[in-house]
Amino acid sequence: MYILLGSQTSDSLEQLTGELKNFQDIANYIVPQPGEIPTLNGIDVYGGTIPLNGVVGGDHIIYVDFKKRYDLKARIKRAAAEKRLDVVEALERCWKKAGIVVSDVAGHHATDALLSAMLHQAFLLGS
Repeated sequence: MYILLGSQTSDSLEQLTGELKNFQDIANYIVPQPGEIPTLNGIDVYGGTIPLNGVVGGDHIIYVDFKKRYDLKARIKRAAAEKRLDVVEALERCWKKAGIVVSDVAGHHATDALLSAMLHQAFLLGS
């Protein structure tokens, strides 16, 4: 256990505050932007979170618009050129699909936001 006195306390507090600010800035990058919300015929999609303390917290929404994320138009064209009709068919099914994750990690702290960020990356890598 460390006991900080005087300027050490001030320096440590300043460093910790800077780290939390940096974490919040990074967390802003995983908050869905309006252009990231999937567009599907006949379905209106909207979601949002209001963090308790600033930018980060345990609540999170992730959207994947397969058409945009995987450039389905180009992939379908390439598969068709290669005469891979099975791939064309599978990709065309994805044209009308989207992925959405809504997570609620217990808590409203930076560490809870970290868990949400880890889920965010796992979802995007696996989709």
